[in-house]
Amino acid sequence: MLRALAARLDAPEVGAPEADVAQFVDALDALLVRASRYLPHPAAPGAEPESVRRSVYDQVLERSLRITQQSVDGAPIAIFRIDGEGRIIGTNRAAQEALGYSLEEMLRLTIFDIDADFTPELWKKHRAMTRPTGSRTFAARQRRKDGTIFPVEVHVQQFVFEGELYSVSFAKDISERVHAEQERRKLEARMLQAQKLESLGVLAGGIAHDFNNLLMVIIGNLDLALTGSASMPSERPLLLDADQAARQGADLCRQLLVYAGKGASQVEPVDLGALLREQAKMLEVSASKSVRLVLSLAGTLPKIQADVSQLRQVMMNLIINASDAMGDAPGVITLSTSVMDCDQEYLDSAGIAEPLKPGRYVCVEVTDTGCGMTEEVRQKIFDPFFSTKTQSRGLGLAAVRGIVNNHGGGIRVYSELGRGTTFKLLFPVPCALASLLPKAPTSAAWQGHGLVLLVDDEEPLRVLGRRMLARLGFETLVAANGAEGLDLFRQHRDRIRYVLLDWTMPEMGGSETFSELRQIDPNVRVILTSGHAPEDVMRRLVGKPVTAFVRKPYNIAELCEAFQAASRESAAAATAAK
Repeated sequence: MLRALAARLDAPEVGAPEADVAQFVDALDALLVRASRYLPHPAAPGAEPESVRRSVYDQVLERSLRITQQSVDGAPIAIFRIDGEGRIIGTNRAAQEALGYSLEEMLRLTIFDIDADFTPELWKKHRAMTRPTGSRTFAARQRRKDGTIFPVEVHVQQFVFEGELYSVSFAKDISERVHAEQERRKLEARMLQAQKLESLGVLAGGIAHDFNNLLMVIIGNLDLALTGSASMPSERPLLLDADQAARQGADLCRQLLVYAGKGASQVEPVDLGALLREQAKMLEVSASKSVRLVLSLAGTLPKIQADVSQLRQVMMNLIINASDAMGDAPGVITLSTSVMDCDQEYLDSAGIAEPLKPGRYVCVEVTDTGCGMTEEVRQKIFDPFFSTKTQSRGLGLAAVRGIVNNHGGGIRVYSELGRGTTFKLLFPVPCALASLLPKAPTSAAWQGHGLVLLVDDEEPLRVLGRRMLARLGFETLVAANGAEGLDLFRQHRDRIRYVLLDWTMPEMGGSETFSELRQIDPNVRVILTSGHAPEDVMRRLVGKPVTAFVRKPYNIAELCEAFQAASRESAAAATAAK
């Protein structure tokens, strides 16, 4: 019937009979009354058509709103409806669960209550920036009811309703993404630091090789002069002074390797508190006269495995650095110790190339009241040759980091511009470091015998080596490189008792020469010599037994000690073969 009436009303005749219009309205009212029976609140029998229409429209609108709210509540992302003043006028369940509020509590809040960074002034700027396009996506931080803050990615959509500007915000928790990004940056920083140390290690290795060879000639000839003759007693103090200076040069060369984290650690059990008490006077003298050194040392500390001389160097560098940070102004440097049980989260922030393991650590803190530093400077302080000083020694903190890392430890740095800096050093308890080759007592009267093949690429060292070996009772064959050494070994294999082999040589190096020697004779007795730490050399020769190792620069007593060790091994092997 409605269709027929509608067709008549749509007819092309001009106007429409009032009777038809009235009949159409009556039919529509009757239809609404019948339809209302199927609604949650049906119209009462005999109800006025107008009230029926209003009831139907209200119920349809209410149902539509419930469907919309249920869809919003079921969304997995937090949704906020915000008015022009920043008041929250609606949220969904995801928003309530993310922030820990009920709906009633949320409706009493503003955007400034839940956003950790928004202020009313910033809110106005934000709305103005969003208005040209009507939408905007940005990163923010939200605050939960318990006060914890977490990162979110927010998409805002603006709309106008009844002349008022409103916003709908969709906030996604990106904590996992931010954490992954932080871990990626930490890994990149560790890789960058490792690359820097590797580059420095190459530089230090080259310097160590050449410098040690020069010192080897100086120390060796001084040693021969001191032990070979009792004449000219008035000249002996001069020779001793020269020998001492040369050995200090050798220590400096070893420090270059330490800067790259490759120095040898002659470790022993160390009471760090006792060491600092012994060194306190020297540390106090090293600081500026206007600076006061305060010790706050724990009564009892577990011992750590460490190289005493390297620890002294670390403390000296840190005290000098702290003193320089205060300049000529009066200030205080506080040196304190403690013991900590560190978990993985704490250790991950230690700022070293390799991660530390959870456990107990002895801690040393050096705190100054100096100028502090910016975050940009703090990120660079361990870079080789980086300094904020006009005249800098350049490698001080790089040395500190290298030594601490070489002891299996780490460093945390706290600093605030204008308020000072704290360096916190962590040393594991216990440390698994140990000396590679224990020293045996040396007999001054010991004499060897037989033929020794000396392989070294430096002519002065071959001359010196021949003299030293002759002093110890050996005959000597000399080779200028690995290939020449192999030829001589093949020719005189039956007569050669030992091979004194330099580790670092051009073309055929010590490692390759050593392997070829073992191919010729698996029982060859090789004494390796190098300016590098024995740990670094031996690590490359796992499964390939070396008779002994002597580190450059060495004197005749240290060479004698290495040959004595080789002689004892030869005697033990001969006894076992019987």
